[in-house]
Amino acid sequence: MKTDINKFLILGYILLLFVNCLEFRSGYILSLSQLFLGLLAFLPRLNSNNSWNNNLLLAIEVLYVLSLISGVYLHYFSLPNHFFLFITITLVLLISRQPRHLSYVENNLRWVFIILMGFATIHKLIEPTFINGDFAGYMLMKGSFFHHILDSGLFPEIQSSIDANNAILSELEKTDPALGDTLFLNIKHLPLNFLIKGLTIFIIVAELLLTLLFIFFPRRKNTLLFLLIFVCSIMLVTVELEFQSTLLFMGFVMCPVVFSGLKKAYKYTFILFALSAILNNFKHLL
Repeated sequence: MKTDINKFLILGYILLLFVNCLEFRSGYILSLSQLFLGLLAFLPRLNSNNSWNNNLLLAIEVLYVLSLISGVYLHYFSLPNHFFLFITITLVLLISRQPRHLSYVENNLRWVFIILMGFATIHKLIEPTFINGDFAGYMLMKGSFFHHILDSGLFPEIQSSIDANNAILSELEKTDPALGDTLFLNIKHLPLNFLIKGLTIFIIVAELLLTLLFIFFPRRKNTLLFLLIFVCSIMLVTVELEFQSTLLFMGFVMCPVVFSGLKKAYKYTFILFALSAILNNFKHLL
């Protein structure tokens, strides 16, 4: 069982590598270089009897990490959060070379997750535009939240309001920011105040609860089940396939083997989300 888990750990990472590189957020050439070097660094780990020279593998790993760091240096402001998380996972796996280090990987990813969720919660609590509902309201009124439901055509009146809001935002982008122009967005046929307050409270409470659960009860089944439900529930509001895939991969690694059913749920949900992310990126390229 442990051998199978170690093998899927590497295969899962390689799938996550495709998810992050095929977004081409670091540019086409650098992203393809990251993908190539990542495959060279991790594919030999699938074979315990590989004949690769250790010094050659180390050199490839160093080049791979440098390529990821170069992506951050060159495209810092356009890179998504999950790319930085992916780099952290990469470093954890590169440091933990042996199968016996699996427990170190689990514990390190747990603390990475705690820091991630903890700081995300603190940021939202101290950021006035989030805590007062401005962020949620803005995302609702420009159609970034629930857009997969609105795009279905079931609510044409709401969609027309969103189109009007986006037209106003498009015009604002053409003006000089130094002028300090303001605008007013509106959306009809939605219980806006209820949705804004509900989303704001849910996000803060859920992230805070996840932080506390993984600090004090990291190996409880309910803790890991709550993380799985939380990640999947994001789909109800917005589509963040790459970020969700990354969290699901971490959840798979952190889930103890004794919860075999839950671990399988993480495994297959991760594969589904990761493949969907890759297909979605290809669709945008065409």
